Amino acid sequence: MQPGPLGLHADEDSAGAPASSATSAEDGKDGGNSSNGTGGTSGDGEDNGTSGSGQDGEGESLHKPDAPACTDKNTTVTIAASNGTGKAHVNLVNNGGSACSIVGIPSVELLSADGETLNPDAAEDENQHVLLVEVDAGGTATAELTYEGGTVSEGGSQDGITCGNEAVSAVVSLEDKQWKAEVRTNESGGIENSVPGGMIVCDSKSTVGPFHE
Repeated sequence: MQPGPLGLHADEDSAGAPASSATSAEDGKDGGNSSNGTGGTSGDGEDNGTSGSGQDGEGESLHKPDAPACTDKNTTVTIAASNGTGKAHVNLVNNGGSACSIVGIPSVELLSADGETLNPDAAEDENQHVLLVEVDAGGTATAELTYEGGTVSEGGSQDGITCGNEAVSAVVSLEDKQWKAEVRTNESGGIENSVPGGMIVCDSKSTVGPFHE
């Protein structure tokens, strides 16, 4: 009767082998699931990457956009000349309630009291860099104007020789914008303590540069 139990043990061992295989199979599935789970984590990483791109997008949205263009409706222009030096400032003042931007070299037509153009050979100074200028509310952008000038005495005298005519106004243009500008002069070329007119133009040539801060 001893072989019986040995046989029984053999059967149990034999039956146990498939159970072990089944366990291994389950472990394999679990391992596969674990692998899939890792894949899911990887997927989350991709989602996070996408989220990162979104954050980058938010970062770009924080970039300050350029202010709207200055126009002849929200700005005024004045020519401020330094008496007898042949140098003047083309001053654009922002009269609006918010910033505006301007870029480029304006054309400046200097006019006498009877409307004659005193600088028909006007040119641009292309040696200066043209930059976008943001003009705050109440702020000023300036372009430099040079011309052949004389003193106010004797109606415009240079080295004792009477020359030219007096510019009392100007037409300033840039692309589709145009300003009727007042001309003012003083000793320093600034607006304070300046007087209307007094800008003596002795030659047909002038040069103007781009607007800058």
